[in-house]
Amino acid sequence: MSFSRRISGLACAAMLALIPLQGGRAQGGDPADLAFWQSISNSTNVEEYKAYLQAFPNGRFATVARLRIAPVGPARPLPTPAPGPAPGPAPVTDNNVADTDPDPSLTITPASGRVGQKFVIALLNFPEADNRDMIVVVPAGSPVMRPSANPDQTRIVWSGYAANAKLYNNTLRDVGPFAPGKYEARWMSVLYNNAHEYESKATVAFTVR
Repeated sequence: MSFSRRISGLACAAMLALIPLQGGRAQGGDPADLAFWQSISNSTNVEEYKAYLQAFPNGRFATVARLRIAPVGPARPLPTPAPGPAPGPAPVTDNNVADTDPDPSLTITPASGRVGQKFVIALLNFPEADNRDMIVVVPAGSPVMRPSANPDQTRIVWSGYAANAKLYNNTLRDVGPFAPGKYEARWMSVLYNNAHEYESKATVAFTVR
């Protein structure tokens, strides 16, 4: 027997049960309700429970029928995330304070210029510059040397004191002009030792066409 014919038969049986038993509702509830429910109570087909609710939306077994259509179970606990690796120690400076300051850097505008053009070098995230710190421009690939070394060795084609940039919103203007080629602008910071050596703290490359 098809499902639709089974549902129709159940509904007809429920209606027929109403005829001889109209007087029994006050004592034991609606006999048609009970007859319909007994015919599907062991079913695993949710459509039959839906048919019951359509016939008896407020029936004696309506709550059970709804639970069998959409059973409600205990809430599943959320999975516990796996513990991640323990964070490592924060970097510490000489003063035993975590170093969170961004590294200093240089930018040059334009990054690709033309012969005869002048450039603007900007100093970003710079600490207070020593009066002897310098910004130098050298051909790309030149060795890092003291700005006061032999010019043939340093190959410096332009230089300016980094401290002067503080007067112009951390920029050095009118840098150049340069012949065609590839260049590097470097921040040369003096080391606090008796030799007064320098090290390169930041570099930016640019091209002149």
